[in-house]
Amino acid sequence: ARHRERARRDAAVAAALASGGTEEQALRALGVLPPAEMAAQARATLVSAQSAVDQWLDLAARGCLYPGAGFSKVAMGLRWLAILSAQFSPSSEQSSPLRVAGLGPPDFAKMLAAPGAGGKCRLAGGPVSAEEVVAVLVQVLVDDPFDINRASAFALLTAWPLSPPSDEQATRAWANRLLQRALRLVASTRAGESESGALLIRWIFRKFVVAQHMRLDLIPNDISSEDQQQLPCDAAFVGGLLELIRRAHAAAERNLLDAAQRHPLHGLLTAAQYVAEESAAAVGDDAAHGQHQGGWLEDLARVAMGVCNVMLGVLTSASPEGNIPASFREMEDKIDAIIQSSEITAGGGDDDGCGDDDDDDDDDDLLVSGDVELDGPVGPRQQVILSYCWRAIKQVSGLLAAITMRRSAVSDQITMEIGQLLHTLLTSIRHRGAFTAVHAAFTEVCGQMMRSPSAALNAAVGDWLDKCLDTSTICRVSVTRRSAGWPLCLLSVLT
Repeated sequence: ARHRERARRDAAVAAALASGGTEEQALRALGVLPPAEMAAQARATLVSAQSAVDQWLDLAARGCLYPGAGFSKVAMGLRWLAILSAQFSPSSEQSSPLRVAGLGPPDFAKMLAAPGAGGKCRLAGGPVSAEEVVAVLVQVLVDDPFDINRASAFALLTAWPLSPPSDEQATRAWANRLLQRALRLVASTRAGESESGALLIRWIFRKFVVAQHMRLDLIPNDISSEDQQQLPCDAAFVGGLLELIRRAHAAAERNLLDAAQRHPLHGLLTAAQYVAEESAAAVGDDAAHGQHQGGWLEDLARVAMGVCNVMLGVLTSASPEGNIPASFREMEDKIDAIIQSSEITAGGGDDDGCGDDDDDDDDDDLLVSGDVELDGPVGPRQQVILSYCWRAIKQVSGLLAAITMRRSAVSDQITMEIGQLLHTLLTSIRHRGAFTAVHAAFTEVCGQMMRSPSAALNAAVGDWLDKCLDTSTICRVSVTRRSAGWPLCLLSVLT
C-alpha cells in the first residue's frame, strides 16, 4: 500500500510539472499540506477544542450547579464535571494533549479574596476558573438535599488536584474558614446538614491536614499546650475533634433535652468516624506517629462508650417513644398530667402564683423518669430526646466498628470492651432504628475478633453464640421489642 501511495504521488507530481505546475500544488491537490501549514491547523484545532471544553465546563458549573437547581440538573452537571476532569485535568493520566486550567489546582488566595461566603471568583464573560468549580462543589456538598449528589460532589473534591500552596497563609486561612463552616454544620440537628459538615471535615482532613501537613484549628482561640503543638498535624486535628466530642458528651450528662436541642452528637461522631477511616493512610512507617494515633483511637473509643452509657437509659426504657405506658398506673398518671397541663394552660398558670416554678422544678424529674412533656420548643420533649439518643447510638456503633478495623493501633482490651458494649446494646435496646444500626457494626466487630490471633477475642464470639442459642432453646422472651435484638445478634455472630 505504501508503494502504491508513493507511486501515485510521484505520478501526480510528474503530471503537474509537465503541465507547468509546482510540486506543492500537486501535493496540495492530494491533501498533503506543508509542515508549517499543518502545524498552524493543529494549533487552530487545539484552540477550537479548548473553546469547546470551556463551553462544556461553563454548562456544567454555571448552567447546572446554580443555587436552587433541581436534582436532575445537579446530577447531570456533576456527571459532566466527572467526565471532563477525568479527560482534561492537568493531573489526569489520560493521553489527551488538551489540559484545561479550570480543571486544575485552585488558587486559594483568590478564593479567600472573593466576595461572599461562596467565593466563586467568577469573571463576567470569562472562562470558568478552578476556584469557581471548587467553590461550586463545596456549595453542592453543603446545600444539596440529596445524598447521591452530595456523594458525587465529595468524590469530585477528593479527586481534585491541589498543588503545594504558593501562599500557605492564605491557604490555611481559607481552610480554617471552611472548617468553621463545617463545624457549624455538624452541630445542626438536621441529619443532612450534619452529614454535609462531616464530609467537609473528612475532605479537609485528607487534602490539607494529611496531604499538605497543615495545622488547622478546630477550636478557635484555644491556647494549646506545648506538647499539643509538638504533635503531628493530623494527631493535633483529631485531638481537637475529640475535645469537641467530650464537651458534647458532658452536655448530655448534664441535661439530655438541652443537649438534644443545642449540642447534638451525631454530626461530630460521624466526622470522627470519617477521620478515623482516613487516618489509616496517614500512619505510614512512623512508629511514633502510629503510637499517637493509637492513643487517640483508644481515647475516642472510651468517650464513645461513655456516650452509649448516657443514652442507654432512654433506649432501654419500657416505652422509648414515650407514648406506650408500661402499666395502667403509669397510663393514669399520664392522663392526669395531660389534664393538669390543659387546666394550667387554660387558666394562664397564675392561679396559685407558682405554676411556672413547679414546671421548671419538675423538668429534671420528667426527663429522668421518661414521661412525656408536651410543650417542648421543637416538638414533644421525649420524642426530641429519643431522636437524639438513637442517632447518637447509630453513629457511635459505626465509629466503634471503624476503630476496631485498626487492629494494629487498638489493644485487645479495647476491642473486647467494644464488642461487649455492642452485644449489650443489641440485646437490650428497644428502638428499632437503633438496634438495626448496631447490628451492622456488631457484624464488623465480630469479624475482626474472629480474625484476630487473640484466643480471648475468639472465645468471646463463641460465648455470644452460646448465649443466643441458650436464649432460643429455653424460649425466654426477649426484652427487645418484637424480640429483634437476639436474632440480629445471632446473625451477626454467624456472619
